[in-house]
Amino acid sequence: MTDIYIITGPDWINSIWKQSQLLRNGVYRRLVVYNMFGMPGDAAAFYLNDDSGIHTTPSLHSRVDPNHEVKYLTHLSLTKFLTGSGLKPFAEDFAANLTEQFIARNEVTTEWSDLPDLFTFMRDELFKATTKAICGEYLFTLNRTFCQDFWEFDKGIPTLAKHFPRWIAPSAYAARDKCLESVMVWHKFIQENLQNKASIQNPEEIGRIASTEFMKSRQEMWSKMEWMSAEGMASEDLGVIWG
Repeated sequence: MTDIYIITGPDWINSIWKQSQLLRNGVYRRLVVYNMFGMPGDAAAFYLNDDSGIHTTPSLHSRVDPNHEVKYLTHLSLTKFLTGSGLKPFAEDFAANLTEQFIARNEVTTEWSDLPDLFTFMRDELFKATTKAICGEYLFTLNRTFCQDFWEFDKGIPTLAKHFPRWIAPSAYAARDKCLESVMVWHKFIQENLQNKASIQNPEEIGRIASTEFMKSRQEMWSKMEWMSAEGMASEDLGVIWG
């Protein structure tokens, strides 16, 4: 049982925010990485036991290896590449992806056209443009139904968050399993091709295979954490894609 405290009053709230380095969100992190995104138990335990915090200087009593400060390192990667000046390449790629996708669609012309479902059309095109900007294009190239699979997984998130057993919610777990498998296929493709990149003649192709600077930074980070399995990395990246 987790105790819940409700803090009221601006003075108390300001005092807490000024000491945010002392706050912990272990219960919420378990809900996210384990319940929702299916991180294996051993990796999730290591993740949740990291008490170093998200700041450059670790928490006072932390004894976590600097290469294993997963909360700080993931936070650093997110803030470096998805905020401030680091966000500019992502925004440019997103705009280019969306423009290219619209041009490729017969429904988007200079004339009025009818769509059976405008919401689904925009949802899918925006999701693909955003995900390509974060992950590169090969996630969709290797997994042609990833967009549909992802929204089926998203539909099951409220059920997964409650941690119902698999036999009660088989479709929610199946949708998540399919998305995780797709991410692992993509990871394996990147690793295998970069190990043999001498055989790839086109430098631009190497760049497309390697995905984005953001994802490359995460791959490098995970490579220094011996406890992080292929399944754990897939769970983490699925969480990033979900947002």
